Amino acid sequence: MKKKYVHEVTLPAEQDMQSVFDYIAFTLLNPDAAINLAINFDTSFEDATKFPHRFPTCEHNPEYRKIFVGSYVALFRIDEDAAKIYITRVFYGGMEYARYL
Repeated sequence: MKKKYVHEVTLPAEQDMQSVFDYIAFTLLNPDAAINLAINFDTSFEDATKFPHRFPTCEHNPEYRKIFVGSYVALFRIDEDAAKIYITRVFYGGMEYARYL
C-alpha cells in the first residue's frame, strides 16, 4: 500500500516565499503573478506528498530534495516515520543555495 505523506512549510521557507511574493507584487507591480506563483507552490507541494522520492536530491546534501516551481526551487526533507515532508527553504533557481543547507 502506498504511503500517504503530508507537507509542512517551515518558518524559513514561509519567509522566503513571502519575500518573493512581496517582490513580485510590490516591486514588479504584478500582484496577479504573485498570486499565481503562490498557487503553483501550493500545488507543487501537494503533488510532492504523493511521490516525494521522485524529486531529485540536492547535489551538496542528498538529505534534501528539490521541487522546481517556475524560476524557483523549494528544498524539502522527507521524514519517513512521520510520513511528512518538510519544505525547508525556497530560493531563486539561479542562486547558489548550497551554503544555506
